[in-house]
This record gives sequence, structure tokens and C-alpha cells, in this order.
Amino acid sequence: MHDAIATIAWPTARLPEAIEVLARRAGLRPNTTGTTLPPCLPNLADRREFEPWLEWFCTRIDIEMESVESTVSDYTNLLRGAGPAVLHYQHVGESSVLLLLRATTRHVQFIGPDLR
Repeated sequence: MHDAIATIAWPTARLPEAIEVLARRAGLRPNTTGTTLPPCLPNLADRREFEPWLEWFCTRIDIEMESVESTVSDYTNLLRGAGPAVLHYQHVGESSVLLLLRATTRHVQFIGPDLR
């Protein structure tokens, strides 16, 4: 199962592109005109670094974001009806993100780095 999930994970190096793709597919209109990136991308495993970067980037492209933290036991409930969402994913020591476009009680729809 982890291998299947890893195939839809976006690497940190593509984080700005991933957020823009998710916003567009969710029907939002990110303003990417003149967007400049900070000199380095955040450490996804460090919330103190990742959340401010994510907030900064979302403000720059004019989309709203809200940070949510969940316990493992509440994760299923959090995902029901969620989306769009950027989820931190750790596999074999590597941090990446999953792009959750939408979720229902029966299905989840992710966007992979191949844009499918």
C-alpha cells in the first residue's frame, strides 16, 4: 500500500507547482503573475518551518489556507468530505506531499505528479 501511495506523492522540490495544480483543479484561480519563491523550500517534517512557508506562498498566489492537525484516530473523519488539501506524507525517511482534491465517504481523489 505504501508503494502505491508513494507514486502519487509530490517531492518538496515541486511543492509550489503542486499547490498551484491543486488550486486550479479545485476551481480556484491562483494568481501566479509575478510570484517569487523564497530562496529555499521548507522542511516538510518541521511544522514550524512548513506552515509559515505554506501560508506565505498561499498569500502570494491569493488563495486561502487553513492548517489542521489530526490524530491518527481522527484522520479518517478528517478526510471525509475534505479537499482540496495538502497532506504531509513521510515514506522511507523522505517527506513529500499528497494532493487531495476531494474525498467522500466512499472515494478519495488525489492528483499525482503526473497530473492524473
